[in-house]
Amino acid sequence: MKTPGPIASTLMLIVLIALPQLVGYVGSSLTFISVETWYAGLEKPPLNPPNWAFDVVWTALFFIMGLASWIYWRAAGGIIGALFGLTIYGAQLGLNLSWSYFFFGLQNAFAGLLVLIALFVAIALTTGVFLRKSRTAAYLMVPYILWVLFAGYLNAGIVLLNG
Repeated sequence: MKTPGPIASTLMLIVLIALPQLVGYVGSSLTFISVETWYAGLEKPPLNPPNWAFDVVWTALFFIMGLASWIYWRAAGGIIGALFGLTIYGAQLGLNLSWSYFFFGLQNAFAGLLVLIALFVAIALTTGVFLRKSRTAAYLMVPYILWVLFAGYLNAGIVLLNG
């Protein structure tokens, strides 16, 4: 497959980095609703980071995810070659956003945990598809999958500790 030209590549880089940041922004608006009230009153498991750490980590992860998707897109030769992988990638972004809705928006930690399980599977699938075209793109997804595992630990701890 032919590698996309420099203008298309630059535009796609901007779009693919901006997309997960937009998802993060919308998710944080759902989080903001409950973080100082409902979430503050929950019993948390050990190793729970301070609230500010989540913003820092998620911003970095969303940037890395966007970069990984762009590298995959380039390695696949453009949108036609990358369509399957970017579709799965988009689905995991949707699950990421839905976690914020279920956990913080609906204040339902159990539903959030179920979404996190589906999100983990979607990230693993995305990483596997990215690996077929680019090891770099797949490796860039590793911090994200590790963070989601840690988020699963935190989410499960909240479910268990708060009945």
